[in-house]
Amino acid sequence: MIKAIAFIRRKPGLPRAEFKRHYEEIHAPLAIKYLSFARYVRNHVNDTPPLPPPDFDVVSEFWYADMDQLQATQNFLTSEDYKIIAADEETFMDREKTTAFMVEEVPSKLGTDRSGSVKFIALLKRKKGLSLADFRSHYEGVHVPLILRISTGIVGYCRNYTVAIEGMPEPPFDSFTEIWYRDLDAFKKTIAFWGTDAGKVIRDDEDSFLDRSKIVAFLADECISDLSRQRR
Repeated sequence: MIKAIAFIRRKPGLPRAEFKRHYEEIHAPLAIKYLSFARYVRNHVNDTPPLPPPDFDVVSEFWYADMDQLQATQNFLTSEDYKIIAADEETFMDREKTTAFMVEEVPSKLGTDRSGSVKFIALLKRKKGLSLADFRSHYEGVHVPLILRISTGIVGYCRNYTVAIEGMPEPPFDSFTEIWYRDLDAFKKTIAFWGTDAGKVIRDDEDSFLDRSKIVAFLADECISDLSRQRR
C-alpha cells in the first residue's frame, strides 16, 4: 500500500466549523466520485486544550493499492476533469498553503478496538546531527516499546515516515505520528503523566533523538470514508 498525506488550510475568513462541514458534506464525496484511492481519511484539527492549534486545519490521508492507482490519480490531476474539484477547493481552501508528502506507514499491531477513541497526532523532527536511519531505528527499537510499556489507554499507534523525493525540498518533519487513546480521559492522564517524575524516562528518551522545539501536536476529529458504500 502506498500512502500520501496533505496539510490543508481553510480559506481566510472561513470559520473552522464551516470548513469541516464543507469538506465532509461536499468535497469528500466529490473526491471519492472522481479520484482513485484505496482508503481516505481526514483528520480535522480539534481545538481541545491544552494543545495550541497548528497552522493548518486538516491533514488528509490517501492510500493507494499500487503504483498504477497512484499514477491514475496523478493523471487525473492534470486532466480537464480536475477543474471540477479545483473549483470546489477554491471555495473553502487556501490552496496556495497546501503541502503534501509521501510517507511510509509503520503501524503497531495492538489488536484493540478503536471505536469511540480519541486521536492524537504529532509531527516529529529528528535531533540535529542524527541521520534519518538512526532516527527511525531509535524510534522503532527504543521509543515505541517504551511508550507501549509505560503509557496506558493506547488502542492504536502508527508512525508515518516521510519519503525523500529527488529534486524536492526536505520535509519539515520526519514522522507523522498517530496515536489513538481509549477516550479523552486516557489522553489527559497521559499528558499529566508525561510531566511527572515518573514520566521523566519518556522525556529523557525524547531528548535523545527528537528536536522537541519543532514538535507540532494536536487532537484530531478523524473522519473515515466507507469507500465500498459511497462508490456504489
